Amino acid sequence: MRKLAEEYKLDRKTISKYIKSIDIEKISVYDVSNRNFSYLDNYKSEIIELYNITKNISEVYRKLKSKISNLKYSTLRHYISKIKKDNRKIIIRRRDL
Repeated sequence: MRKLAEEYKLDRKTISKYIKSIDIEKISVYDVSNRNFSYLDNYKSEIIELYNITKNISEVYRKLKSKISNLKYSTLRHYISKIKKDNRKIIIRRRDL
């Protein structure tokens, strides 16, 4: 197993798990199909509106927490920064035209 681990540059415990597994292909594939979507996408317009009014992520978080029970501050902060980053790209592209 050590030789396999060195050859594939994986931990020997991972190699052992693959060998013991019945369906190696199924266990070795990492699902990234849901990476482009967020549960906050349903509230995007409301988040943008609240942020444009308050310019404060904490305020947006407090107002949305009652609507979205599993909302985390760090998730909201990351989501808003992603929206701001996307908006900057749009503005830059318009200036280039």
